[in-house]
Amino acid sequence: MKRIIFMVYLIAICLIAVLLTVGCTNNNNLPSIDVTGRWILTDYSNESIMAMNLLQSGRNVTGNIVGDQLSHLSGTVSGSELTATVQWGNGDVSNADGSVSTDGLTMNGTFRTLSGVSTQWSAKRM
Repeated sequence: MKRIIFMVYLIAICLIAVLLTVGCTNNNNLPSIDVTGRWILTDYSNESIMAMNLLQSGRNVTGNIVGDQLSHLSGTVSGSELTATVQWGNGDVSNADGSVSTDGLTMNGTFRTLSGVSTQWSAKRM
Protein backbone atom coordinates (compact mmCIF):
# COMPACT_ATOMS: atom_id res chain seq x y z
CA MET A 1 0.00 0.00 0.00
CA LYS A 2 2.82 2.42 0.86
CA ARG A 3 4.40 1.67 -2.51
CA ILE A 4 1.19 2.61 -4.37
CA ILE A 5 0.89 5.88 -2.43
CA PHE A 6 4.55 6.64 -3.19
CA MET A 7 3.96 5.99 -6.92
CA VAL A 8 0.87 8.26 -6.95
CA TYR A 9 2.87 11.07 -5.29
CA LEU A 10 5.74 10.57 -7.75
CA ILE A 11 3.39 10.76 -10.75
CA ALA A 12 1.70 13.87 -9.31
CA ILE A 13 5.06 15.61 -8.85
CA CYS A 14 6.05 14.77 -12.44
CA LEU A 15 2.75 16.13 -13.79
CA ILE A 16 3.14 19.35 -11.81
CA ALA A 17 6.69 19.79 -13.15
CA VAL A 18 5.49 19.31 -16.73
CA LEU A 19 2.61 21.78 -16.28
CA LEU A 20 4.94 24.39 -14.78
CA THR A 21 7.40 23.99 -17.64
CA VAL A 22 4.68 24.36 -20.28
CA GLY A 23 3.19 27.37 -18.49
CA CYS A 24 6.54 29.19 -18.40
CA THR A 25 7.24 29.25 -22.13
CA ASN A 26 7.67 32.60 -23.87
CA ASN A 27 7.06 34.08 -27.33
CA ASN A 28 10.57 33.16 -28.51
CA ASN A 29 9.48 29.55 -28.98
CA LEU A 30 6.24 30.32 -30.79
CA PRO A 31 6.12 30.25 -34.58
CA SER A 32 6.18 33.76 -35.97
CA ILE A 33 3.44 35.20 -38.13
CA ASP A 34 4.99 35.85 -41.55
CA VAL A 35 4.88 39.58 -42.31
CA THR A 36 6.41 39.28 -45.80
CA GLY A 37 4.58 41.44 -48.29
CA ARG A 38 3.24 44.89 -49.06
CA TRP A 39 1.62 47.00 -46.36
CA ILE A 40 -0.01 50.41 -46.02
CA LEU A 41 1.61 52.11 -43.00
CA THR A 42 -0.03 55.01 -41.14
CA ASP A 43 2.08 57.17 -38.81
CA TYR A 44 -0.39 58.94 -36.51
CA SER A 45 2.09 61.66 -35.45
CA ASN A 46 1.47 63.47 -38.74
CA GLU A 47 -1.23 61.27 -40.33
CA SER A 48 1.20 60.27 -43.07
CA ILE A 49 0.38 57.19 -45.13
CA MET A 50 3.29 55.26 -46.63
CA ALA A 51 3.91 52.02 -48.49
CA MET A 52 5.94 49.39 -46.63
CA ASN A 53 7.51 46.32 -48.22
CA LEU A 54 8.74 43.62 -45.83
CA LEU A 55 10.70 40.40 -46.27
CA GLN A 56 10.85 37.87 -43.44
CA SER A 57 13.43 35.08 -43.23
CA GLY A 58 12.96 32.99 -40.10
CA ARG A 59 12.46 35.56 -37.33
CA ASN A 60 14.42 38.32 -39.14
CA VAL A 61 12.56 41.07 -41.00
CA THR A 62 13.95 43.69 -43.37
CA GLY A 63 12.20 46.16 -45.58
CA ASN A 64 11.64 49.59 -47.03
CA ILE A 65 9.17 52.29 -46.17
CA VAL A 66 8.34 54.57 -49.07
CA GLY A 67 6.92 58.01 -48.31
CA ASP A 68 8.44 61.39 -49.08
CA GLN A 69 11.81 59.66 -48.68
CA LEU A 70 13.02 56.06 -48.74
CA SER A 71 13.44 54.60 -45.23
CA HIS A 72 14.77 51.21 -44.09
CA LEU A 73 13.51 48.79 -41.44
CA SER A 74 15.24 45.81 -39.83
CA GLY A 75 14.17 43.70 -36.88
CA THR A 76 12.57 40.49 -35.69
CA VAL A 77 9.18 38.88 -35.28
CA SER A 78 8.63 36.54 -32.35
CA GLY A 79 5.18 34.98 -32.20
CA SER A 80 2.97 37.99 -32.93
CA GLU A 81 5.42 40.60 -31.60
CA LEU A 82 7.44 42.84 -33.95
CA THR A 83 10.58 44.66 -32.77
CA ALA A 84 12.50 46.75 -35.30
CA THR A 85 14.70 49.75 -35.96
CA VAL A 86 13.68 52.25 -38.64
CA GLN A 87 16.28 54.46 -40.30
CA TRP A 88 14.18 57.26 -41.75
CA GLY A 89 15.18 58.91 -45.00
CA ASN A 90 15.85 62.20 -43.19
CA GLY A 91 18.49 60.56 -40.95
CA ASP A 92 16.31 60.08 -37.86
CA VAL A 93 16.20 56.66 -36.17
CA SER A 94 13.20 55.13 -34.37
CA ASN A 95 12.63 51.88 -32.54
CA ALA A 96 9.36 50.22 -33.49
CA ASP A 97 7.45 47.81 -31.27
CA GLY A 98 4.18 46.29 -32.34
CA SER A 99 1.80 43.39 -32.55
CA VAL A 100 0.67 41.49 -35.62
CA SER A 101 -2.94 40.30 -35.69
CA THR A 102 -3.46 36.54 -35.54
CA ASP A 103 -4.73 36.53 -39.14
CA GLY A 104 -1.59 38.42 -40.26
CA LEU A 105 -3.58 41.19 -41.97
CA THR A 106 -2.93 44.13 -39.61
CA MET A 107 -0.30 45.40 -37.19
CA ASN A 108 -0.09 48.29 -34.76
CA GLY A 109 2.40 49.67 -32.32
CA THR A 110 4.65 52.52 -31.26
CA PHE A 111 7.59 54.32 -32.82
CA ARG A 112 10.09 55.71 -30.28
CA THR A 113 12.78 58.13 -31.40
CA LEU A 114 16.20 57.96 -29.76
CA SER A 115 15.28 61.17 -27.91
CA GLY A 116 12.25 59.41 -26.38
CA VAL A 117 9.38 60.84 -28.43
CA SER A 118 6.66 58.19 -28.99
CA THR A 119 4.03 58.02 -31.73
CA GLN A 120 1.48 55.39 -32.66
CA TRP A 121 1.40 53.55 -35.99
CA SER A 122 -0.70 50.93 -37.73
CA ALA A 123 -0.35 48.91 -40.91
CA LYS A 124 -2.74 46.98 -43.11
CA ARG A 125 -1.68 44.31 -45.59
CA MET A 126 -2.29 45.28 -49.22
